[in-house]
Amino acid sequence: MSWRLVSRDTATLSATQVSAATIESVAENLSDSVVAPLLYYAVGGLPAAFGYRFANTADAMVGYRDEVYEWLGKAPARLDDLFNLVPARLAAALIVAAAPLTGESAGRAWRIWRRDAGKTASPNAGHPMSAMAGALDVELEKVGHYRLGAAGVRRRRLTSGRRCV
Repeated sequence: MSWRLVSRDTATLSATQVSAATIESVAENLSDSVVAPLLYYAVGGLPAAFGYRFANTADAMVGYRDEVYEWLGKAPARLDDLFNLVPARLAAALIVAAAPLTGESAGRAWRIWRRDAGKTASPNAGHPMSAMAGALDVELEKVGHYRLGAAGVRRRRLTSGRRCV
């Protein structure tokens, strides 16, 4: 069932690695599926919210890069990046603000967000994911791509992409 929670192949991942990928996915989807549509609805009503969801869905469907369809996916991917500039940062700020409500540290969430947000290939995904890593006091890693929340005091290390050592 875990394959439905994240957009990467989970067949060879351990339970810890699937947990890390799930936390990353939940953080990013907070921005893409909750904060952004509500923000665009507040700014421009249903037409703006619909326009945002259309661009976001187009990116999800054809925005992945491969040699054959790169030309088709580039425009939706860039449009989605543009639409998510503000919502991704707002979602990260909301994660920081909510951290104390669960007994976690807003300061740590803020520090990890500011330090690690630029470590992902996406100009937006790293913001909510790094804030979540800081808020939960975990390390989230997609091996060969990024490592968020690394260094400092951690209760546990969650790695997606290879077995934890």
